[in-house]
Amino acid sequence: MSTVIADWILLAGLMTTIVTQGCISVQVPTESGKPRIIGVGSAGMAPGTGSQVFRIVSPGLSFRFHSYSPGLSLGWQETLLFFPAAAGPTNAPSSPVAIQNKCVGINLSPTEIALGYQRSFAIPFPTTGKNVIQFILYSEKNLTNTIVERKETP
Repeated sequence: MSTVIADWILLAGLMTTIVTQGCISVQVPTESGKPRIIGVGSAGMAPGTGSQVFRIVSPGLSFRFHSYSPGLSLGWQETLLFFPAAAGPTNAPSSPVAIQNKCVGINLSPTEIALGYQRSFAIPFPTTGKNVIQFILYSEKNLTNTIVERKETP
């Protein structure tokens, strides 16, 4: 019986490798508020954006457990998180002012199921009880000119 189970595990592993082109990643939250990627992919500040645009790129099968863009994707998935200019310590936890997702393949999330090419841009609601003014100046073709500002009023 254990040989049959071992064969099924081997078959499942081979099918996963073929379907994902061998690329698997898991995106998890960190204390700084910016996600970290474990596996194949990259996560870090986009060059020339003054620490305001955080880019996450993951090919293949990607499990996203951070709260900004949770879900599962199979194909090419890229997330941009737009953070306001640092007003305090650079490692202080903060929430993004806007989120952009791009996926080529299959994307399954709590709010959508997409097949093919999908791109979305969202501005999350501010914390309850706060009045917020947000300003985002962004060009997909030139990230270096991105300006993100956030001001909370009583």
